[in-house]
Amino acid sequence: MFAPANGTRSTNLSMIHLSSSEFCCIERFITQYIRTRDIEPTEGARQRLLAALEDYPRAVRVALYELNAWLDNRLQLRALHPQCARAIDEWVNQRLRGIWEIAGTKKPA
Repeated sequence: MFAPANGTRSTNLSMIHLSSSEFCCIERFITQYIRTRDIEPTEGARQRLLAALEDYPRAVRVALYELNAWLDNRLQLRALHPQCARAIDEWVNQRLRGIWEIAGTKKPA
């Protein structure tokens, strides 16, 4: 059972299987999940994820893709691939440059 050192909420999920020979701990999974769903990395977000994971149907072997899909469905989130994030940032920056040009101002520092 995962038991955080600071006495916060815990879950029975201890290891997440990445492949047939690789696995990670629940803390690493939560960090990855927060990063790939563009969730603000706060202690409250971590605790909400741990609370949601308490309802995960127990299995001897928990696969990463199954847990991601289950949480996405439960929390109604979607993964944000790094290339998509860059493309969105580039598009926003292009649009802002156009607005600044029209307004005759320079990009703020």
